[in-house]
Amino acid sequence: MQTLKPTLTIDIWSDLVCPWCWIAKKRFEQGLNRFEFRDQVVIRHHSYRLAGGTPAMPFKDAIVKKLGSQHSAELMMNQVGTAGKSEGLIYNFDGMMFGDTEDAHTLLVAARKAGIADAVEERFYHGSITEGRSLFDRQQLVAMAVEAGMPKADAEAAWKMTIFAPPFPTMKPTHSLLASAAFRFL
Repeated sequence: MQTLKPTLTIDIWSDLVCPWCWIAKKRFEQGLNRFEFRDQVVIRHHSYRLAGGTPAMPFKDAIVKKLGSQHSAELMMNQVGTAGKSEGLIYNFDGMMFGDTEDAHTLLVAARKAGIADAVEERFYHGSITEGRSLFDRQQLVAMAVEAGMPKADAEAAWKMTIFAPPFPTMKPTHSLLASAAFRFL
C-alpha cells in the first residue's frame, strides 16, 4: 500500500503593475525556501488586473489620482521603495507605468504552459519596475520573455492562441483597499 504525502495548495493572485506584488513574491519565495516540507507545496498562480480597461500612464500619475494627493502618493512610494530595498529590489518610480496588463498576463499564461512562467514573471517585474520597460508594448513583452528563456515564436504566438484568451478578473475598487492594507504586513 502506497502512502500519499499530504500537500498544501497555495493560490497566488497577482498583477504585474501592483508595486507590492513583487515584494510579496520575494518574501513568499524566501519563506517557502525555509519551509521544511516545500516539496509538498503546490503553487497555483492566477492573474488579476488592478486596472482593467485603463490606458497606460505614468505610475506616479496613477498613484496621485488613486490616492488623491501628491503627498499621499509620495508616502506610498517611499513605503514601497523601502520595503523593496529590504528585499534587494530597486523601484524606479520615474520609469514605471500603470495600466491594464491583459497582454502581459496573456503572455505569462503562455509561459506557464511552456514551464517557464517563474522566469518570465520575474523578468517582467524587473523590466517594468527597475528598468522602466513597458508591459503595454507587445514587442517589449516578447523581448523580455525571450530574455527569460522563452522561444520568440512561442512568445509572439501567445495572443493568437484562443486558449489563452481573457478574461482575467479585474480587481474591484471595494477590494483594492483591503488588498493594499494586507500587503503592508507582508
